[in-house]
Amino acid sequence: MNPATVLLLGVIAVLILAGSRLAFGKRAVPAWIAPFFATGAVFLAIGALIGPQGANLFTNQILQSLDPLIVIGIGWIGFLYGTHFEWRLLRRYPITIHAATLFVSLFTFTVIAGTSWLLISGVLAPGLPWREQVAAAAILGVCGAGTAPAGVFQLSSAWRISTRNLNVLRLFAALDDLPPVLLLGLMNALLRPAAHGSPLLWIVYTIGLGAGLGMICHWLFPKGDDARHNFLILLGIVSLGAGAAAMLRLSPIFVSALAGMIFANLSPRKETAYGMLASREHTLYAIFLLMAGVLFRFEWSAVATLLPAFIGVRALGKLMGGYVSWRLFLARSHISPLIGAGLLFQGGMALAMAVSYDHSHGDSMVHQVTTTILVAVVINDLMAPFIAGGVLGARRQK
Repeated sequence: MNPATVLLLGVIAVLILAGSRLAFGKRAVPAWIAPFFATGAVFLAIGALIGPQGANLFTNQILQSLDPLIVIGIGWIGFLYGTHFEWRLLRRYPITIHAATLFVSLFTFTVIAGTSWLLISGVLAPGLPWREQVAAAAILGVCGAGTAPAGVFQLSSAWRISTRNLNVLRLFAALDDLPPVLLLGLMNALLRPAAHGSPLLWIVYTIGLGAGLGMICHWLFPKGDDARHNFLILLGIVSLGAGAAAMLRLSPIFVSALAGMIFANLSPRKETAYGMLASREHTLYAIFLLMAGVLFRFEWSAVATLLPAFIGVRALGKLMGGYVSWRLFLARSHISPLIGAGLLFQGGMALAMAVSYDHSHGDSMVHQVTTTILVAVVINDLMAPFIAGGVLGARRQK
């Protein structure tokens, strides 16, 4: 590695450390750029600026060596997300809340994926093989179905939203990325770019890999209090599982999330593990996004068509899904029937799933689709507070 490369990596390290202290809501920043820092999109932008489509500061050899960092980052995000799903905590909430949350997420996915497939197959790429058309439409639905908890937690009394509605919004945002993660795992198993073997067999492999990784983590995670040793063990296990999933062209996010769920529900040391994961979450996530930005290939040709359609259909899906779920499950509560207006934040998990799709699929629509998702994340997080406040604020409540 030559001195110029070492200097470049040193500059990147400084950018990551400085940026991670400002981003993710840690420090107050001007309102007009807050969403870029809150979602971590600023790191993607920096990566794009220094990558091949920007200043082109990296050689092909360096770019190839960065690929494992993307896989490890995806696995880390998935495992951390999975550790939130501890059964003893989830069962405290009524079944109607869980049903409403899952309904909104799946309804939004269906609306986005269906509309995207019609647009891609009929207008944008009618000659594309059906497998690639379905994969592109499905990832748009997957990335649009969830809600960013960080965005919802930014809503406060300043927006005059009732405490009851805020609490429900926060619960929705904490849980509604679960269906997209499950769908992403199914999508990678059923629509693998290198399609051979039974799709059902690949589903079994995906579930087995995630379950096995969770059990291994439960068995091997140390009982001692050496934080560095424990961290290295946990990082090694997560990296092993994510790397195996990526090698098999399966979903590292799903595999790692399933492993995190199993570990959280089996291990008496889960609090220690979660503390280590969370304490390093922002720095590792910043590294992941910056490296993803370096490797990303932005494609603007379809954004004029896909972007407004994605944003509009997602907003419609959230509003309609929220209203129907309210009628089905929450009509006797004092929750607003327009609760879906508070679920427009997109954020971090959508970025991670878009990067995962870009990493695992090589079809001709991949860059157009992922560029649409990344731009939509920033736009949605800019608009979401004003829409939530305008629709759910006290002046709109009866």
